[in-house]
Amino acid sequence: MQRLASWEAAGALLAKGAIVLLPTDTVPGLHCRVDRPDAVARLMELKQRSGRKPFLLLCSGLETALELVSCIDPRALQVAKHCWPGPFTLILPAREGLPACAVSENRSVAIRVPQPSELRQLPAAAGAPLVSTSVNTAGNPPLTDLVAALQQFGEMVDGVLEEAPCWLPVSEQVRASALVDLTCWPARVLREGPLPLPARFAKR
Repeated sequence: MQRLASWEAAGALLAKGAIVLLPTDTVPGLHCRVDRPDAVARLMELKQRSGRKPFLLLCSGLETALELVSCIDPRALQVAKHCWPGPFTLILPAREGLPACAVSENRSVAIRVPQPSELRQLPAAAGAPLVSTSVNTAGNPPLTDLVAALQQFGEMVDGVLEEAPCWLPVSEQVRASALVDLTCWPARVLREGPLPLPARFAKR
């Protein structure tokens, strides 16, 4: 396991098909390229996760996120423009040809464009959208502290970035991203996150 000194080093290691543990603007996460089946399979084994549950994808911006989508309702596009970058995971219709690990049974894909520029630059540095998943095994709550995540999973990943960014939330405020279904309208909030979705968009 490599201890990485910079975000650039994390991007370079991800580009090689590695699994990297990183701080994020929500909870710490495990990351790998979505188009590297070996890395995705290792990640599923590490998390003891069923292949039936898709991973969310981390993208660098709205434009790259929409490349993963088959079509988007203009109203849903307005939600995406409001939410991204930010702590919102949006469920949208998946385009054909996406790796199976990112596509649900109803042909949707969950995408997030994070707020911090360091995180947004990672998919481009890695060369592909990134699988991003919380640090936990199936059925257990996500670890919200990077130190605890490193202690439990550090020896099972290829690299870890221990740098504490200025934007990293304090532990009492750490929450997973909001999960919003945009395959229907009004949008459905499946999981509340650090920020609320404006009421004009949501069905609760």
